[in-house]
Amino acid sequence: MPVQTDVLAEQIAKLASEIRESNRQFHDFRVEVAKELGAIRGDMQELQASTRFTMKVAAWGVGLLAPVVVSLVTFAVWAAWHAGKLDSRVATIEAKQAQAAAGTSKR
Repeated sequence: MPVQTDVLAEQIAKLASEIRESNRQFHDFRVEVAKELGAIRGDMQELQASTRFTMKVAAWGVGLLAPVVVSLVTFAVWAAWHAGKLDSRVATIEAKQAQAAAGTSKR
């Protein structure tokens, strides 16, 4: 019959071996996680770079289109004002012609 200390030593050796295997597996897991986090970080940097470029293009587009839109709105207001003014002048001329025609027909 084996001595109890021999059995205990075998159990301790077996546990130590299992702990070393668990540590090795945990280390491999940590390495995989670190690789995946590195890949995610690289993807995020690419996304940041493309977003930065997109924002620059958008700012350039807004800077180019804003004066065009302001000019178009100004032209629309100007055209509407002049159309109203022209309509008013035409109405005044027609009224004067009507008065002149009425005045000449009375004679």
